[in-house]
Amino acid sequence: ESMQGIARVAGTIGHLVATQEYSRYFRSHELKVLARAPRDNCFSIDVVFEFVRQHQILAGTFPAVLTGLVAWLFHRSTKKDNAAPDLQKMLVELVRDLAAHNANQENRLLGILESMVNDLRPSVRKAFVPIGVTCRTLTVIAPQRTDVYDETDKAALFMSDGDELTDLLDWVVLIT
Repeated sequence: ESMQGIARVAGTIGHLVATQEYSRYFRSHELKVLARAPRDNCFSIDVVFEFVRQHQILAGTFPAVLTGLVAWLFHRSTKKDNAAPDLQKMLVELVRDLAAHNANQENRLLGILESMVNDLRPSVRKAFVPIGVTCRTLTVIAPQRTDVYDETDKAALFMSDGDELTDLLDWVVLIT
């Protein structure tokens, strides 16, 4: 379950980085994510991108932008206590590079990233499921930054917001 969540987050952000288009639908992504099962006694998840079309992005800034945006998304989703000015600065720099220093494009991408926080919350929750069950922490390593998430971050992530869509609930009402 957690591999599905990580794959969806990485795939959605990877698609955004590769195409600068946001698609909520996993099937329409330009690239697919394959997560290999963790090795014995190891909770590291290897993520491999399978490209539908040939992209020459692995030689460029794709890995740094992808890991930076995943780190920002996890930090934003868990509502961490610290404001992380370095992470916000990193986000602005990544978006500026991604938008090729176009102010309109930068604003559009920042708006897309904010909506991704809400749209990808169920997938982020899936990624955090093993914390406290089979592992103590989840670590996201980005260039020049390492974030460690524990059970308090998981609890903050699983607190429901007032305007959040949840799974369907069946109710039985007996009127007498």
